[in-house]
Amino acid sequence: MSQTLPIAWFNQRFVQVLLLLLLVLALIQPKTEKLLCWHKLCCFIFLTTIVNRYLSSLFGLLCKQHAGWLVLYALLLMPIFLPIIAYAGSAIKGTIWRLLAVYWLILSIYISNSFPQISPIWADSLISSGLLPAIAFCLAVFLLSACWKLNLRLVVKQKENCARKLGLQIILLLAACWLAGFCACISFALTPSQAVLLQPLAELHLQVGDWFTALEAGVMEQAEQALVLLVLLDAFRTNRHQLIWSIGLTSLIFAMTHLINLLSGEPTNSVISQLIFTFGLAAFWLILWLSTGQLWLAMVMHFLTDLLGYGLHGISFLVNYGDPIILGGLIICLTALLLAVIFFIPNKKAMTFNVNKLLNA
Repeated sequence: MSQTLPIAWFNQRFVQVLLLLLLVLALIQPKTEKLLCWHKLCCFIFLTTIVNRYLSSLFGLLCKQHAGWLVLYALLLMPIFLPIIAYAGSAIKGTIWRLLAVYWLILSIYISNSFPQISPIWADSLISSGLLPAIAFCLAVFLLSACWKLNLRLVVKQKENCARKLGLQIILLLAACWLAGFCACISFALTPSQAVLLQPLAELHLQVGDWFTALEAGVMEQAEQALVLLVLLDAFRTNRHQLIWSIGLTSLIFAMTHLINLLSGEPTNSVISQLIFTFGLAAFWLILWLSTGQLWLAMVMHFLTDLLGYGLHGISFLVNYGDPIILGGLIICLTALLLAVIFFIPNKKAMTFNVNKLLNA
């Protein structure tokens, strides 16, 4: 994370240039739909960047005095971003441009948010976790989906709820809970049976910051996946393999975003492992959402997966067979993909119904 920026940041030359460009953009009246899209996209980029830079700079200084300023920051960040998104986001069309807008929003919210260490401990953990920006991003995702006429709901009402479908969804949910534990245990179990039976969970030790960080991942990353999936589902609307292409590409995009961790100094083998296992987990979580029609379940499973991983420590039996980090990621990925395939086939009809509801078909 970058250091909190001082108020003098306003006087830097490049910021003045950005503000001047923004003023010029505001005065332009595009004559064609293509120019309008470019115009709105530029406004979206400049507005989100500048507004969040100033908010994070101002409240970074105020947080030194009292943790209560964090609450005010969160309350201001959300309503200030929402009108910007409603104004500029609605005109952004085309799959590639929409995906760029989603990831620019992530960058503009997260890169600028770095606050000084304060007390109490829970407040400092809340700051370092990024949960406040995650909540703001989640709200922004819901607004962007509405601007693009994509129905991103937490709950989709299904057409029928027969005993067979309900039983299948309960089994899917139980499998998701087991997978969350297995992802953590495979990296710290002494034997394969311990990993399957989740025995390392008996040694679980969690700190305050672990809860906030896991919650941030569950909220933000699952909202990110959901919106990207909807954009791709809309793009593949007429393709007979709409679900497979959309889920596969969303999982691949989500996995590839972890390449940015190389810039923070993480070991290469760790990042490669993240690329592998996040692909499989993303596919499974998306199938969980589309099968049950309830996005909050996928968020909870994502949160649980990260939380359990933070609370376990030890040496895995995988050290006997090579790089334990890479092997662990590969096993998690293959297990998640296997479960995804098992539940995809019987749930495909329900998933298609939910997709049609989400796309307002």
